[in-house]
Amino acid sequence: MFGRWSWCACLIALLGFVAVAPAHSQCSQVEVRLWQPNNEQVWLESDEVVEIGAGEEGHLYLHVEGRSTPYRTNAVIGYAPGTRAGSVARHASLTAQNDEDRRAGRLRFRATAPGTFRLGYQLTGVWSPGRLDAVPVGCRKGVLTVRVVGKGAEGGQVDDDDDHYEEEIEPAAELVALLYEALLRREEAGRIDEGFVRTVRQRRYDGIADVARQITASDEFRRDALRRTEDAHGRARDLADLRELLLEDIYKDLYGYIEPSADEAADDLAALDECLSASRSAQRACEELGANLVRSRLYYDEHFDLIEELGGNSRRRR
Repeated sequence: MFGRWSWCACLIALLGFVAVAPAHSQCSQVEVRLWQPNNEQVWLESDEVVEIGAGEEGHLYLHVEGRSTPYRTNAVIGYAPGTRAGSVARHASLTAQNDEDRRAGRLRFRATAPGTFRLGYQLTGVWSPGRLDAVPVGCRKGVLTVRVVGKGAEGGQVDDDDDHYEEEIEPAAELVALLYEALLRREEAGRIDEGFVRTVRQRRYDGIADVARQITASDEFRRDALRRTEDAHGRARDLADLRELLLEDIYKDLYGYIEPSADEAADDLAALDECLSASRSAQRACEELGANLVRSRLYYDEHFDLIEELGGNSRRRR
C-alpha cells in the first residue's frame, strides 16, 4: 500500500541504527557537501563535523565517490535516532524534505544558535553512471554531525560543549509539540496548549493518547492537514493520493521512518478516510486514529527516552 516510501522504511531504527554502521575507514566514499547562498561550498567526509555560522542558511547534499567527480545521490535526511526534535530546534530550523529534496539528496536548513546536533540519513539511489549497489549496504545509512558556531555576549567564540545558554524543554511539552508538528503538519509547532501539556504530565503515556485523540478530532486537522500535505509535496494530487501521503508523513514524524505492518497501515488509512468524511462516525474515527497512532510500539520505541522521563507504565496497542 505504501510502496512510494517503502524504500526508506528502514532508515532509522532507534535500536541498532548506529551499531550497524561500519567504521569510517569502510565508508570514506560517502561525502557531504555544504552549499550556502553566497555560492561557497565545503566538501567533507561523512564522519567529519559540518560547521556553519549562526544565522546562516545551508543546504547539505550527500554524494558518493565517482571516477572523476563525486556522484550525486537520492537520500532521505532527518533527525538522527534518539535525537529529540527540541534539541535540534535549539540550534537550527530544518525544512522538511519534499520529493525534489529527496531526489537531490539534500536537506535545507537555517542555523539559529550555537551548539551541535545530529542528523540521520539513508542513501536510496545514486545518479548515473554511479550505482547504489556499488555502495556497501552498511554505508548507505549513517549520522551527520552539524556544529553551529557564533559569538558570545562578550564577543568571544561560544564553546559548543557549553550548554549554559540552552533552556531544557520538559518531556511533556516536547511530546505535545511533536504531536502538533506530526499530526497537524505545521512547519513549526507554534504556541501549544498548556492544558495538553498538563494532561501528558499528569497522565503520562495515557495522556499522550488523550492529546493525540483531541488533535486528530480537531477542526484544524480535518480542515488543514491535507492542504498542508499538498503544499509540502509541491504539486496537486487526487484526494486518495493525498490521504496516503498524509499518513506516510505522519508515520515518518512519529516513527522515525520505520514502517508499520501492512495490516496496521490499512487500518490507519481506513480510519483516516472515515475521519475526513462527512459521516456521522467521522469524529469517533478521528479520535481512534489519533490514539492508535501513539499506542503503536513504533511510537513508543522512537520516543522511548522522553516517555520514560514521564514515568508510569505504558500500554501499547501493537
